[in-house]
Amino acid sequence: RSFIFLYFLQIIVTLMFVPEDPQYEDLPLSFADIAGVFLYFLHMLCIFALLKYNSIARTIFTVTTLIIVVLYPFLTEPTVPNGNLIDILTYLGGFIDGSIIILIYLTDLSDKFKRA
Repeated sequence: RSFIFLYFLQIIVTLMFVPEDPQYEDLPLSFADIAGVFLYFLHMLCIFALLKYNSIARTIFTVTTLIIVVLYPFLTEPTVPNGNLIDILTYLGGFIDGSIIILIYLTDLSDKFKRA
């Protein structure tokens, strides 16, 4: 539960400090941008389902994490530098996702998903 709390805290802090990029207003959204937004919301829904030890959510969370990692290089490049804080928060988000995957598959917590 603490990693899930950190997950949402990281999202909130990132959204507070991400710089506004005026060039995004003129750019059309690419397929990767639209898919990234959809996958990100699906990813967050799975976090709530993980709290109820839903085994389908565990699989979807892992798959969306992998797809987001593959899709990330194809997202539209920002024209305004993010800065060190946003970079650190992005890396922290990846660390938290990886930690959650390790916990739900490689610890005693995985037994709770099999029973549910």
